[in-house]
Amino acid sequence: MTRVTYIYSFRKQGKRSISDHTNEAVNYIKHIQNRIRRLDSKRAELKKVSNLSSSSTSSDDHGDESSYRGLLSCFKVDPCCGGVQIVIGTTIGFRSGEEGLPFSISRVLEVLREQGLCVVSCVSSKVDDRLLHTIQSEVNDLESIDLSALEQKLAEVLPPSR
Repeated sequence: MTRVTYIYSFRKQGKRSISDHTNEAVNYIKHIQNRIRRLDSKRAELKKVSNLSSSSTSSDDHGDESSYRGLLSCFKVDPCCGGVQIVIGTTIGFRSGEEGLPFSISRVLEVLREQGLCVVSCVSSKVDDRLLHTIQSEVNDLESIDLSALEQKLAEVLPPSR
């Protein structure tokens, strides 16, 4: 709801008490604060992925600025509340494996299913010339998941190739 339509709804409803106006203003402020929190968390997630990509690149190529574009894929696996979060960064048109097949997120999702994870959400977004895939998954018993084995399986599907 935009501010204009929100304010227009006041005029449309006719004469109201000051407490009604105050309550509506409080609700609007809370709504905006929630939007700000959601956007902040989204920005922090994108910064984290961006830092992951740039730190992987700088450690591989000793800080060469053009090397960021040379990094075709990278991924990060993190435990989160009741499950695992996987963030994958790829260049657009990335081809994985020895066969040089186009990258397929379905192969990653299949690995997660084989490991006993239930995928809750999978969001892909384009940032410059890269695609960022964020996968949230849940599991009944987090202790039963071997994160290093999961990373190894994902590395087979998605090698950080150049």
